[in-house]
Amino acid sequence: MRILVNASTLVVGGGIQIGVSFIQIAVQRKGVEYLFIVSKGIYDNLSAELKEKYNIQCCEISPAHPINGYKSRKWIKQLERDFNPDFIYSPGFPSYIKFNKPEVGRYTNPWEINSEPLPWNIIPGGFIGRLKTKLGIWYRLMWAKRTDYMETQTEAAKLGIARRANFDINKIKVIPNSPNPVFIEQGKEIEAASQYNRPGNAVFCLAAGYSHKNLNIIPSVAKIMKDKYGMSLTFQLTLPHETLIWKDVENRAKELGVSDLVINLGPLKLKDCLPYYKEAKLVFLPTLMEIFSATYLEAMSMKVPIVTTDLEFAHDNCGTAAAFFEPQNANSAADVINKVLNDQNYYNFLIEEGLKKLNSYPTLEEKYDSLFKWFEGIN
Repeated sequence: MRILVNASTLVVGGGIQIGVSFIQIAVQRKGVEYLFIVSKGIYDNLSAELKEKYNIQCCEISPAHPINGYKSRKWIKQLERDFNPDFIYSPGFPSYIKFNKPEVGRYTNPWEINSEPLPWNIIPGGFIGRLKTKLGIWYRLMWAKRTDYMETQTEAAKLGIARRANFDINKIKVIPNSPNPVFIEQGKEIEAASQYNRPGNAVFCLAAGYSHKNLNIIPSVAKIMKDKYGMSLTFQLTLPHETLIWKDVENRAKELGVSDLVINLGPLKLKDCLPYYKEAKLVFLPTLMEIFSATYLEAMSMKVPIVTTDLEFAHDNCGTAAAFFEPQNANSAADVINKVLNDQNYYNFLIEEGLKKLNSYPTLEEKYDSLFKWFEGIN
């Protein structure tokens, strides 16, 4: 079996981790020949051994861009012709390319397929910003409809894809997410019972710079925690420093006088996240829209309590392994954080529930066994 893996559109956050994990597992399978086309973010997170041993091509510019991505799309099409695969697997989807061979696309963009109401109010730029978002949704759905098969992470997402893309539901495969082994192994070394008393006041906010992550709420939460509860928590973000979202968060923190409590670590590579999980008192994810967030599973693995939004996707992902607050309500978020940090029994309960929830998800090997069995049926 010859598979062209097109991971050229996975450029930030959890997408990079998905791409790295897939390559690490895929190369262990016998009887498969690969051509990996990856984004620079994935390429930089791969070991030198993998790069040397396997056919891995780095795509500097994402083909997602209608204009700047033209050369990338043309180059990838040429690679397909030269490699002549049985089919293409695009773990970042849409791929914005109409391949000659059948394509399997992993579709997880919540703006198109999420069951929650779309949070139009958090989109910057007013009418123009909302118009651009709507055009982006239309553009992605237009490309998504051109593929042959789709993979997603939940049954709700499967139904959403079938409805929004008018796609044959029998050609959509649900394969649940799984924790990265790096976090599982590191988490084994952490004693759950000692976590409540760990030193420091760090709150880890691992998320990419998307408006729906709702990171703009963080300065207000930091301010309320300080003024109402007398707790100076340091919220650690992971955004590129040049992004408008970070500049907005930074300016808001200055206005509220909490610049010292809202710290931007910049984008982190996979293994660079480990020490921040280890020192975090909790993980705070105020996102308004997801299909699935790897951050939830990573926090569970590292035995860190989760505080996140009271929305359907968060409950589906976390069950009883998170504390939930009213979306877009900084006071509610602060109240829940205070409850978690001042109730040792509840704090430990969230950790234990996280470990139970983690066991309900497939291992990385089980996840990809299901995927490759499906591939064999397609091939």
